[in-house]
Amino acid sequence: MRAEIRLMEEAVLHHQETHWHGEAGDIVVRPRAQVRLERGARYLADFSLLHGRVGQINVDYAVTVGEGAVTELTSRIYGFANDAIRVCERVVLDGAGARGLVKSRVAVRDEISGVAVPPSRRSDGWSRSPARSPQPPRGW
Repeated sequence: MRAEIRLMEEAVLHHQETHWHGEAGDIVVRPRAQVRLERGARYLADFSLLHGRVGQINVDYAVTVGEGAVTELTSRIYGFANDAIRVCERVVLDGAGARGLVKSRVAVRDEISGVAVPPSRRSDGWSRSPARSPQPPRGW
Protein backbone atom coordinates (compact mmCIF):
# COMPACT_ATOMS: atom_id res chain seq x y z
CA MET A 1 0.00 0.00 0.00
CA ARG A 2 1.23 3.49 -0.84
CA ALA A 3 -1.01 6.38 0.19
CA GLU A 4 -1.06 10.16 0.37
CA ILE A 5 -3.90 11.25 2.63
CA ARG A 6 -5.14 14.70 3.56
CA LEU A 7 -7.94 14.92 6.09
CA MET A 8 -9.82 18.20 6.02
CA GLU A 9 -11.15 20.02 9.09
CA GLU A 10 -13.00 17.71 11.54
CA ALA A 11 -12.69 14.67 9.21
CA VAL A 12 -12.17 11.18 10.65
CA LEU A 13 -10.47 8.16 9.07
CA HIS A 14 -9.83 4.76 10.64
CA HIS A 15 -7.50 2.67 8.47
CA GLN A 16 -7.11 -1.00 9.39
CA GLU A 17 -4.63 -3.27 7.60
CA THR A 18 -4.41 -6.91 8.68
CA HIS A 19 -2.10 -9.52 7.15
CA TRP A 20 -2.34 -13.31 7.32
CA HIS A 21 0.42 -15.25 5.57
CA GLY A 22 1.72 -18.79 5.27
CA GLU A 23 5.04 -20.14 6.54
CA ALA A 24 7.15 -19.62 3.37
CA GLY A 25 8.39 -16.10 4.20
CA ASP A 26 8.84 -15.10 0.56
CA ILE A 27 6.67 -11.96 0.61
CA VAL A 28 7.70 -8.30 0.77
CA VAL A 29 5.19 -6.02 2.52
CA ARG A 30 5.75 -2.24 2.30
CA PRO A 31 2.85 -0.19 3.67
CA ARG A 32 3.62 3.53 3.26
CA ALA A 33 1.51 6.57 4.06
CA GLN A 34 2.06 10.32 4.10
CA VAL A 35 -0.80 11.87 6.08
CA ARG A 36 -1.69 15.51 6.75
CA LEU A 37 -4.38 16.36 9.32
CA GLU A 38 -6.11 19.73 9.23
CA ARG A 39 -7.70 21.35 12.31
CA GLY A 40 -9.66 18.92 14.49
CA ALA A 41 -9.19 15.91 12.19
CA ARG A 42 -8.64 12.37 13.53
CA TYR A 43 -6.57 9.64 11.90
CA LEU A 44 -6.39 6.16 13.44
CA ALA A 45 -4.19 3.55 11.75
CA ASP A 46 -4.02 -0.07 12.85
CA PHE A 47 -1.51 -2.42 11.19
CA SER A 48 -1.16 -6.05 12.22
CA LEU A 49 0.75 -9.13 11.12
CA LEU A 50 0.16 -11.83 13.71
CA HIS A 51 0.03 -15.03 11.68
CA GLY A 52 2.61 -16.49 9.32
CA ARG A 53 5.77 -15.00 7.82
CA VAL A 54 6.31 -12.29 5.28
CA GLY A 55 10.06 -12.47 4.87
CA GLN A 56 10.48 -8.71 4.69
CA ILE A 57 8.28 -5.98 6.12
CA ASN A 58 8.91 -2.24 6.01
CA VAL A 59 6.23 -0.06 7.63
CA ASP A 60 6.71 3.65 6.89
CA TYR A 61 4.02 6.08 8.12
CA ALA A 62 4.52 9.84 8.46
CA VAL A 63 1.72 11.96 9.93
CA THR A 64 1.67 15.75 10.28
CA VAL A 65 -0.93 16.73 12.87
CA GLY A 66 -2.47 20.21 12.69
CA GLU A 67 -4.12 22.34 15.38
CA GLY A 68 -6.42 20.33 17.66
CA ALA A 69 -6.04 17.22 15.50
CA VAL A 70 -5.32 13.72 16.83
CA THR A 71 -3.54 10.69 15.43
CA GLU A 72 -3.01 7.21 16.79
CA LEU A 73 -0.75 4.73 15.01
CA THR A 74 -0.81 1.13 16.21
CA SER A 75 1.38 -1.67 14.85
CA ARG A 76 1.44 -5.27 16.02
CA ILE A 77 3.96 -7.50 14.24
CA TYR A 78 5.17 -11.01 14.98
CA GLY A 79 8.33 -12.15 13.24
CA PHE A 80 10.41 -15.31 13.27
CA ALA A 81 12.98 -17.39 11.36
CA ASN A 82 14.94 -14.92 9.21
CA ASP A 83 12.25 -12.25 8.75
CA ALA A 84 13.50 -8.69 8.32
CA ILE A 85 11.27 -6.15 10.09
CA ARG A 86 11.52 -2.37 9.96
CA VAL A 87 8.94 -0.10 11.55
CA CYS A 88 9.19 3.64 11.00
CA GLU A 89 6.22 5.63 12.30
CA ARG A 90 6.73 9.38 12.56
CA VAL A 91 4.36 11.97 13.97
CA VAL A 92 4.98 15.71 13.67
CA LEU A 93 2.76 17.77 15.97
CA ASP A 94 2.28 21.01 14.06
CA GLY A 95 -0.28 23.09 15.93
CA ALA A 96 -1.66 24.06 19.31
CA GLY A 97 -3.39 21.12 20.96
CA ALA A 98 -2.13 18.58 18.42
CA ARG A 99 -1.83 15.09 19.88
CA GLY A 100 -0.20 11.91 18.67
CA LEU A 101 0.31 8.41 19.99
CA VAL A 102 2.48 5.73 18.41
CA LYS A 103 2.05 2.19 19.77
CA SER A 104 4.41 -0.26 18.08
CA ARG A 105 4.60 -3.80 19.37
CA VAL A 106 7.02 -6.19 17.70
CA ALA A 107 7.57 -9.71 19.05
CA VAL A 108 10.39 -11.77 17.55
CA ARG A 109 12.12 -15.13 17.77
CA ASP A 110 14.90 -17.01 15.94
CA GLU A 111 17.26 -15.04 13.65
CA ILE A 112 15.14 -12.00 12.91
CA SER A 113 16.87 -8.75 11.93
CA GLY A 114 16.29 -5.02 12.28
CA VAL A 115 13.54 -3.42 14.30
CA ALA A 116 13.43 0.40 14.51
CA VAL A 117 10.90 2.79 15.99
CA PRO A 118 12.06 6.43 15.72
CA PRO A 119 10.53 9.02 18.04
CA SER A 120 7.87 11.56 17.24
CA ARG A 121 8.56 15.27 17.39
CA ARG A 122 6.66 18.47 17.96
CA SER A 123 6.97 21.86 16.36
CA ASP A 124 5.39 24.09 19.00
CA GLY A 125 5.26 24.38 22.78
CA TRP A 126 1.61 23.32 23.18
CA SER A 127 1.83 19.83 21.75
CA ARG A 128 2.74 16.62 23.56
CA SER A 129 3.82 13.26 22.26
CA PRO A 130 5.66 10.76 24.44
CA ALA A 131 7.86 8.34 22.52
CA ARG A 132 9.47 5.14 23.74
CA SER A 133 11.36 2.48 21.87
CA PRO A 134 11.51 -0.64 24.05
CA GLN A 135 13.52 -3.71 23.14
CA PRO A 136 11.33 -6.21 21.29
CA PRO A 137 10.46 -9.29 23.32
CA ARG A 138 11.70 -12.69 22.19
CA GLY A 139 8.99 -15.31 21.70
CA TRP A 140 5.26 -14.82 21.83
